[in-house]
Amino acid sequence: LQKDMIKSNKIQIKCQPRSKFRPRTQNESKTSSHYLRCEDDAELDHPAIYIPQIWACQSDMNIIEVALMDIEKQPHPYTIDNKIIKNSFEDQALIFKGDKPNILYFRLTNEDFLNGYKTFMIELIKSKQDDVITKKLIRLRKLDQSMLRFTRIYQDKYGNYQRDVNSEEYSCIMTENYGDVAVE
Repeated sequence: LQKDMIKSNKIQIKCQPRSKFRPRTQNESKTSSHYLRCEDDAELDHPAIYIPQIWACQSDMNIIEVALMDIEKQPHPYTIDNKIIKNSFEDQALIFKGDKPNILYFRLTNEDFLNGYKTFMIELIKSKQDDVITKKLIRLRKLDQSMLRFTRIYQDKYGNYQRDVNSEEYSCIMTENYGDVAVE
C-alpha cells in the first residue's frame, strides 16, 4: 500500500434518480433542458450524493465523475449533458466533459462541502438508431435501462489526478417510460 494513497469509502447517494424517466432526443435537448429528477416525494429535485468533509482536508481539488452505464455496468452508448458544461478542463469550469459522451465531471465547491452534499443536473439524451445503435443492440443490451456511476477524482500532493476506485457507487436502475396515454 502506498503511503500517499488516500483511504476512502464508497460514495453514499442522498437522492436517487427516478426509476422511470422519459428520455429526450438531441432535438428536444436543443430547445429546452430536461434534467433527470428524483421521485416526487424526495428531499431534493435532482440526484445527489453526500460529500464527506474529510475530502476537503485530503485534497484541494475534488471532482465527481458521473458516467451513464448500462445494467451490466458497462459504458452506455447514450449521451449525458448539462447546458453549462465546458468542453475541456479549465481552472474555473464547474462542469466539464471529456471525449466520452456518457461522462460528465462536476467540480466540488466550498458550498458543496458546507451543504454536505452535491446535486447533479444531468440530461440523458437518447441516440437515434443507426448502424451502431440498432434495435437489436437496444434489446440485447437492454439500453432502455441505465444507471449513473459516481466516482471521486482528487488531485494528489504532486498535482496529479487520481481516480478513487474505492469511492465508486451506482444509482438505482432508471427505465425509459413514456407515460400512460389514454384515448377516449
